[in-house]
Amino acid sequence: MLHRLTADHDFNAKIIAGLLARVERIDIVLLREVGMQRASDPEVLEWIDRQDRVLLSHDVNTMPRHAYARLKSGRSIPGLVIVPSVAFPGAGTRGARGGHRDDGA
Repeated sequence: MLHRLTADHDFNAKIIAGLLARVERIDIVLLREVGMQRASDPEVLEWIDRQDRVLLSHDVNTMPRHAYARLKSGRSIPGLVIVPSVAFPGAGTRGARGGHRDDGA
């Protein structure tokens, strides 16, 4: 079975590299590779549904809420894996460079 995944725009590259090195028959697409790095959560969920891909995301704040709303309205998603960035220091943060931080700092 081929595992078809999509990594959210800020998903940890080390995790992606680890998956590619350890999991046979895996296909990972990065949202930025398909021009969706600025897409809203509902747009991303619609895209993964059309592409039949599971989404990997560090977005514990808004993505689960949008996924739940989508499912509640009768629409589907192939899957959503939320990996809290606190489990992987540096994931999803830009820290001193002035970007966002999702670790509460």
